[in-house]
Amino acid sequence: MQAYESLPFTERASFGSVSGNLFVRLWMRRSFVITIIRPRFQPRFHKQWISLTTTTQSGGFTDTSTHSTIETDEAEKFRRLSTQWWNPTGELHALHSMNRLRIPFIRDGLRPPGVAQDTTKPKEYTYAPLAGLRIVDVGCGGGILSEPLAAIGADVLGIDQVEETIRTAQSHAELTARKWPSPTFRPPQYRLVSLEQLSEEMPGQFDGVVMSEVVEHVTHWEDLIKHAVTILKPGGMLFLTTINQTAASFLFGIVGAEYIARVVPRGTHEWWKFVSPVRLQSAMIKNGLHPKKFVGMCYNPLTDRWFWNKSMAVNYAASAVKI
Repeated sequence: MQAYESLPFTERASFGSVSGNLFVRLWMRRSFVITIIRPRFQPRFHKQWISLTTTTQSGGFTDTSTHSTIETDEAEKFRRLSTQWWNPTGELHALHSMNRLRIPFIRDGLRPPGVAQDTTKPKEYTYAPLAGLRIVDVGCGGGILSEPLAAIGADVLGIDQVEETIRTAQSHAELTARKWPSPTFRPPQYRLVSLEQLSEEMPGQFDGVVMSEVVEHVTHWEDLIKHAVTILKPGGMLFLTTINQTAASFLFGIVGAEYIARVVPRGTHEWWKFVSPVRLQSAMIKNGLHPKKFVGMCYNPLTDRWFWNKSMAVNYAASAVKI
């Protein structure tokens, strides 16, 4: 974790965002370029909010959700991927390998290295550094981050607004029930519910909120920050991974990742939805969070490995604590 960068970074990140805007404007004037890179299969959807009125059974309760912060086109993208979540060599394999970075990032944020362990607890807690902590995984998808967090002791609630992905997550947790041999290690619970509704039901009840690869798919992502703060306990931590809005993120995050390396399906990302560290930092402070760590992330498609990077020009991770 030595690659962490501390604040402030405002001047550098702001320059990257401005240069990215200029770069994309220039490209947008060249219609033949856009014709080449525009996703051919991506269906056209109106930008309207989904109103989910569905009932699902999970963990012995019935959940009816009528709130939503996801748009129809984004929901459809992930609905098409519902069978791919647990295929480590499939279209979402880069998310599997990202766990190598994001699991330690979350673990060390909640339980900093060097903090003395409670010797009164059973020995098995040595292998469960997040035991006793409640975490919400927002936009959990098929559970490929929720399950590893539960495997190190966290009490995890995964939430999503795409019914097919929640079913995938629940099914996988049931199929791997043998992995959870004691009360210390419990499989994640999953709910088809929006973060907004959860904030109304369970304010101030969680030690951590995770939004990994989520805010770049939501137009009004600032609302997610606000709702996350609501469900956090005082001193609770918010963790995010997302994509900066720069020229580099357009080249590598969209053109390179979706059209050349094919790391993710075409049409997965829209550059105008990317979030710069400056905007994210501002939203954190506005909603009563103190930014803690910002660090760049880089992916090597040849080795399928992520590593920390000093540059936040494309992917980056961030954390903040509720004041």
